Amino acid sequence: MDKFIDESRKIQERFPKEDRIEVGSDGWLSPKGNYYKVKPDEHDESATYLTSNSDEVKTLVKQTLETWDYYRYQDLNAREKLAKLGFILIRGQILRSEDATNFTPEQLQKITEAGIRVISAFDGAVDYPTKTILQKVTSIAEGIEKADDVADLQAHLNDLELGKVGRAYDDQFREKTMNDIKRFVRSPLKTTINDNQFWDSKGKEHEILSSGIFDYLSQGFLDEMEMDLGRSLYKFRVIDFGSCKLLVQREEYYHDGLSWGMSGDTNNYISMSVVDEKSIRQKLSKLIGDRGSLYKDTPKIKTGSGGYFSEVITDIST
Repeated sequence: MDKFIDESRKIQERFPKEDRIEVGSDGWLSPKGNYYKVKPDEHDESATYLTSNSDEVKTLVKQTLETWDYYRYQDLNAREKLAKLGFILIRGQILRSEDATNFTPEQLQKITEAGIRVISAFDGAVDYPTKTILQKVTSIAEGIEKADDVADLQAHLNDLELGKVGRAYDDQFREKTMNDIKRFVRSPLKTTINDNQFWDSKGKEHEILSSGIFDYLSQGFLDEMEMDLGRSLYKFRVIDFGSCKLLVQREEYYHDGLSWGMSGDTNNYISMSVVDEKSIRQKLSKLIGDRGSLYKDTPKIKTGSGGYFSEVITDIST
């Protein structure tokens, strides 16, 4: 009976979801790895249908969009709405991407299984090694909760739950950090871990957890760089994938007690993403340009000994 209902529902659906990508077909691939096969001339029609009728789309809207995002989302066309929610439009055996391979693990898995080549949409036609990227980011995500500083954080939260220690003001931020880490495990290339810490008498307490996470994510890095923008200190490390890089980023943002920030507290934003030679130059160039527009100068930059970042900064400067 249940099987009959499922089959009946599938027939009634205009674009039913599939468990795999049919080789050579067109379709929308959701963040959860569900594939909605469409004909080559149905990209717009299918996007309109899915944004109006798909339970998966409706769930993603509720789960991922904040209030301000939702109002902007409403002004987008159907294809832009799906892209905002993390859907990928598959077009046969080659996927030209403007965002490298910053997809969910489920999407990377389905793309790899279908033998789809992911190529940069920009000049240069970089061919991204999806299998290598999937293996690396999955390995990082699966191990982060066992990293020493994260394990210590979880042990402290367990003690709070059991009433073994008293709850302090900072604990609400520690809980939020742990929730970010759990989201990171599910979607490492789409999640930023926010560690909000406070200065202690030694002035370094805020760095312990965020530094531990940053060090864990960037194990085996090729090169590193610091960029001091005043209120924000950026730290970057890259892991080599050949035709592209895994960029691990940490921003330390220092409050001054204004705009609802407590004097002395520090927000650490830690994330990683796949970049190619064009996208990393665009990213760093924007940070340098933003600093220049505000302070009429260039940020203090310190590059590592690997040579990669010094070459990138030289290219941007010239």
